[in-house]
Amino acid sequence: MNIVGLVPLLNVEDVGSAAYFYKDALGFRLEESYERDGALVWACLSCGSVRIMLHQPPWAESDARRDAQAWTGSVLFFWVEDARALHADLAARGYEVGALKAAERGAEEFYMRDPDGYELGFATMLPARTAVSV
Repeated sequence: MNIVGLVPLLNVEDVGSAAYFYKDALGFRLEESYERDGALVWACLSCGSVRIMLHQPPWAESDARRDAQAWTGSVLFFWVEDARALHADLAARGYEVGALKAAERGAEEFYMRDPDGYELGFATMLPARTAVSV
């Protein structure tokens, strides 16, 4: 058996709201969707080769994730071309983003949460021997 891909499936309270966030904030586009009784209950979004599925089960509840401390669950971690530029863009458009930091492993990164409380990390590897002032 060969694994040919991995796509996170996120249980959310409202697929439409979650899809809007990923499209507006991060540039994802809707690939597929499914409605039940006229309500959007599943969607698959993509941004380049990265895909995310959103699902709205009847028991969906996100308060515990929203209230959780950082690093208490899974983190969706995105490697991006320019974390500094993405951080500035999201902040300028009113999204709540964490501080931009230089990580010990040589990356510049920041974290934020999506509307359902999923923790998202964004990082860019820095060239060797480059000082970062953050």
